[in-house]
Amino acid sequence: MKRYIVATLAAASSIVHADAAPATLVCSLSGGTFTSMEIDGTVNSKPNSSGTDLTFAAIDLEQHTAQIIGNAGAGPVYVYASETGMNVLEITPSGNMNLLTVMLDDKGGKHPAAYSRHVFTPLIGGMVSQMFGTCLEKN
Repeated sequence: MKRYIVATLAAASSIVHADAAPATLVCSLSGGTFTSMEIDGTVNSKPNSSGTDLTFAAIDLEQHTAQIIGNAGAGPVYVYASETGMNVLEITPSGNMNLLTVMLDDKGGKHPAAYSRHVFTPLIGGMVSQMFGTCLEKN
């Protein structure tokens, strides 16, 4: 199955310029909130006690490609640079969506980031989580 990710990158960051783009972005995300939406309509929210690490490797801004590496595996992704920041929309093989926003505020190659996962399964219901952290440029 295919995995799609669409990303936009901040113009003021070195990530945007193809000749200065990092080879890799390493994102560490934790905290936030987890919400379950049961099939019967019950909604429960609690602090998110888990986190996730995502890596975007082989970033090629001229070809608009990269490789995402996460806890569920790896796959090709599409990267698009813009002036507003980095937004990554992932459509998983099952059709669920995850959104990563990497903000322009650059602290020595480290960018604040927010990650939102939207998962639905017919037997369980919906699960939404948000996590916060940083993405670090690696060359």
